[in-house]
Amino acid sequence: MLETHRRIFGTVLPLLAMALCPAARAQVAVCSNSTLRGDFAVVISGQTGVGTATPAQRSGVSMTRFDGQGNVTDTDHIVSDGVQPPTDWRTGGTGTYTVNPDCTGKFEVNFTGAPPLILFFVVGKAGNEFRGVVAAPGANITADGIKLEALF
Repeated sequence: MLETHRRIFGTVLPLLAMALCPAARAQVAVCSNSTLRGDFAVVISGQTGVGTATPAQRSGVSMTRFDGQGNVTDTDHIVSDGVQPPTDWRTGGTGTYTVNPDCTGKFEVNFTGAPPLILFFVVGKAGNEFRGVVAAPGANITADGIKLEALF
């Protein structure tokens, strides 16, 4: 009988330990362009002109749409040093994005008459959020997006 108990515990305890151990349950994220799909409300905050005599604080919001196939469109309202933009909403931003298998990525959006907006990001919450940073000389700007469906 003692031998039977040892065999049972010898089989059950390792399985129980694996079930309760977080490392044993860890899942590897595998992302692709289809991970980002839909409309995202994005909060933008930071500073441009860092290291110059005329830095400017920037804050704003955008509606960013990812199509799940690598195309992105953007509409935004960005305030610079408390000065409102010339139009309520800057529209017509179009571009492309790439989501890597490790859930990192990059997008580039082009607006008429402006340099391209390049953002490096990390996808989270099963594609319902992303955190990003603008890639531009002298910029220290972050962008945090949440999928609209996740808001309701």
